[in-house]
Amino acid sequence: DTPNDMYMKNLEIYVMRKQSDIKDDFSGEFNHCKTGFIKYNYSKPFFRILCSICLIIGTFFLCWLIYERSLWVIKA
Repeated sequence: DTPNDMYMKNLEIYVMRKQSDIKDDFSGEFNHCKTGFIKYNYSKPFFRILCSICLIIGTFFLCWLIYERSLWVIKA
């Protein structure tokens, strides 16, 4: 294939995209996005609980690290 062939294919794709009249009911409004998020979030309870547990464990270790480093600084 030559660069001209690629250019012609790109032109064909461009023309087809312009000719197609795609109608969809996509909405980017806040309530639409919020509803989709809640629906998807509650459809996977195992992963939601797993993420919550990881967040709690990570927060615990972060607090422990800050506490340990604070004691090290105070004792110095």
